[in-house]
Amino acid sequence: MNIRETAFLLILASGASACSASVVDLGATFISTSNEPGVVAVVHERVEKLIVDDERLYWIGTHVPSVAGNVWLLHSCLKLNCATTLVTYDAQSNDVGRNFSVSSGQIYWYRSDVGELLSCPIAGCDGAPRSLAPELVHQRTGLTGVMIDQAGFDDEYFYYPIGFALLNRLPLLEPGPHQLLAQSLSAIQSIAIQGAYAYWVAKDQIENKQQLLRARKGGASGVETITSDLNVSLYRGFGFTTDESSLYWTNNTLAGSISRCPLAGCPDDSAVLLSPLRAPQNLLIDGMRLYYEHEVEAYDYALSSCALPACVASALLQEHLDAPSVLALDDRYLYVATTEQDISPNNTNEDTIARIRRLPKLNPESP
Repeated sequence: MNIRETAFLLILASGASACSASVVDLGATFISTSNEPGVVAVVHERVEKLIVDDERLYWIGTHVPSVAGNVWLLHSCLKLNCATTLVTYDAQSNDVGRNFSVSSGQIYWYRSDVGELLSCPIAGCDGAPRSLAPELVHQRTGLTGVMIDQAGFDDEYFYYPIGFALLNRLPLLEPGPHQLLAQSLSAIQSIAIQGAYAYWVAKDQIENKQQLLRARKGGASGVETITSDLNVSLYRGFGFTTDESSLYWTNNTLAGSISRCPLAGCPDDSAVLLSPLRAPQNLLIDGMRLYYEHEVEAYDYALSSCALPACVASALLQEHLDAPSVLALDDRYLYVATTEQDISPNNTNEDTIARIRRLPKLNPESP
């Protein structure tokens, strides 16, 4: 091991210990630079989710359990100098979810193994992370068990289901009580926060169909049904976004599609933008351009785009993405993570080496 790699390991170890993490072995985890154009950093882990702000990249990395002691890690680095500015907020010996958020100089994440919502300054944890809720228990029902990958964040609140059908929120900036926003008549399967609303996919057990529902984030309205024209798999990521006039989502099955309806909803059939499309999952809108992640074949993910409103699909912008939620953008660039390795569940022995890449954005206004 060279001096540079040793230094990176020390950075990781110090960052993890500052967050009081249960570090087992950091020997298989380090970060390095690359001479390859557009590669921000090379990381020895699978990148599961990316977020970007004005200065930093943030990501969740995971490991094959038999290769590294730490299965789950939460990191960030400066976009212009990633390899030497790595911060590790948490490092755990078990998988604790794929969801986190960044706002107002803080990073937030939920530890499902201990049932805590935690935060640290983005510069790094000064001692143990701050606990916003030692145990997320709904005060009225006493129900526990937050499913983190079904939860959502905005700049002020954490939104989460309890007991499958109760939608609640918890303040991030100041200590405060849990607030019940809505009681869904069917099981909440996925949550997305956009604008003034919390949206969620739910399964109507009586009619045996899925619905896209919403409620105002302040809890001032009842539950609205946006559409019942969904076909969403619980085993893949659900993509959802909005622009000034429309809602967009992924019907993420093998013979999938991207659909759209007006902001007010579409009780009848929605408009299909792209179909058939294998397992579309993540969506981002930049002006009049829609970016989406989808499968090329099983566990082989790619990035494509289309110009709205017609949405004529582009050629593949990037192949071999590391996961279906590794897409972020700022004013100038797209950020993704790629790997040439097998990331299917069949690979139980070889750990992933991923490249975090910066790609020029397409003109958001061009066809």
